[in-house]
Amino acid sequence: MSRKLVTGVVFLVFLLADVAALAGVTEIRTIYQEINSLIESKAAKLVSVYAADVAGGVGWRAVAGAADQNAFDKSDWRAQVYLHERKIIKAQIESTSESGDWKLTEEYYFYKNDQTAFYFQTLLTFQGYDYEHDRELPPGPYVVEKRVYFDEDGKELRKLLRAFVRKSGKNIDGKYLATGPMRGEIFPKAAVLPFYGLIKDMVR
Repeated sequence: MSRKLVTGVVFLVFLLADVAALAGVTEIRTIYQEINSLIESKAAKLVSVYAADVAGGVGWRAVAGAADQNAFDKSDWRAQVYLHERKIIKAQIESTSESGDWKLTEEYYFYKNDQTAFYFQTLLTFQGYDYEHDRELPPGPYVVEKRVYFDEDGKELRKLLRAFVRKSGKNIDGKYLATGPMRGEIFPKAAVLPFYGLIKDMVR
């Protein structure tokens, strides 16, 4: 087989794989739009949970009254979990620094088989500096976004990263921002969420 033919075959394989990935992404976008419609229409049940100090080993608690709701509102570690037909369809996890320098929001959307379909991470941060040129960035706060799409077997289909100035929307290089709080590990399914034990009796 000639080198040109081999190159053409390899290119075709990669092209077909990319087309399949894009089709999967389109399907996932439909899924999370449907999930958000269920939430907006109040068809999904909301369960709110919080922790005083996850890093310090303090466990999660479910909101069950006014005192819990007050603690949830003040907590630096909290989550809102949405259930439909006894399945977790979405979880939104928020963590905030005590100083208020950053806020991290993670949104998980799940397939019906419990696997993560879409992960959307947003970091709002006031910390950034162009150290390569020793100059200030445009005035913050800044936003760093990560979008990751998965198929039903947990294979990553696509990942998108973007960093920008919140006020203007102007793109900036994310390497100049303090992104330490951003989670590297993504929970692969609903059953491994850190607060799953609180709501496992509500799902199948």
